[in-house]
Parts: sequence; structure tokens; C-alpha cells
Amino acid sequence: MLVALDTMRILKLVALATAIFAAFGVASVWIFTAPYRALNDWNRGVITRLEAAKPHPPPGATMEQWDAILGWTQTAFPNVFYTPDYIVDETRFRLFQTELTQRLDTSVDLQTVDWIWNEFRVLSKHGNYYANGFRPIEPYGEIHLDESGNPHNNVSVRFPSNAIPNSDEP
Repeated sequence: MLVALDTMRILKLVALATAIFAAFGVASVWIFTAPYRALNDWNRGVITRLEAAKPHPPPGATMEQWDAILGWTQTAFPNVFYTPDYIVDETRFRLFQTELTQRLDTSVDLQTVDWIWNEFRVLSKHGNYYANGFRPIEPYGEIHLDESGNPHNNVSVRFPSNAIPNSDEP
């Protein structure tokens, strides 16, 4: 009888220790991934806001051009701001988020898109490279798309192998 009580007590302690370790593990993962989840949520919010601007092309852009310009810009956000580690200046990034919200609250035009791509260049480790390959408009709002809506005509869009740590590209 005494052995059975000790066995039960040991099993309860093992179950309690397992539950504590599991809770600690889940909490650690949740805390560690919080900045990644916040950045992902913000990226999705910006993409949604840009999608809402697609039916309203600015003067100087056709509906097809505007769709391509905003499409490339939407695609850029999760690529340029893939992880919090890609952001080179956290303070400036917070100011960018605030100003972007204000600009998206008013009206999205070619100057807004031009400003976004200029900010990509300085806010992200890979922003300059990404903008060189995928920017759909030239500085000052000149549309830079080929007939298929592709902004990177005659530009190599592969990252150099030394640009991304542990890259397996040749």
C-alpha cells in the first residue's frame, strides 16, 4: 500500500513537472515570436489597405498599370520586411509606419508609392537590392513597367549568394 502511494505521488510530480515545462516552452515560443507575428500582421494590414486603393488609379496611370504598381508594392512589403532582423533602423521604421498610415488614410497616388520604395531602400537590409530589381516606378513617379506589367525587365532578380546568410544559391 505504501509503495502504491509513493508511485502515485511520483507520477503526480512527473505530470506536474511536465505540465510546467510544457507551459514554459509554449510561453517562450510565444514571447520569442511576438515581434515576427506583429511585423507579419502589420505587413498584411498594409497589403489590405493597398488592395483597397487598386480601383482608384491616379492621373497618369491606367487601371492595368495601377494594378501592377500596387501589386508589386504589395509583394515587396513581406519581402523587404521579412523579419524584424531585416529592419536596420527601428526608430525610423516606427516613423515610417506612422507616416504610411497617414498617407494611406488620405489618398494613395504615384508619389505615395514612390515614397514607399524610397523608404524600402533605407529601412531594410535588402531594400536597396529589392528596389533595384522590382521597383515599378522610377523616382518622381515615372511608371517603369514593360508591356506585361513587369518592372524588372533585363534585371537579374536573384539575390547575390553572399547577401543572405546560409544561402544555398550558386
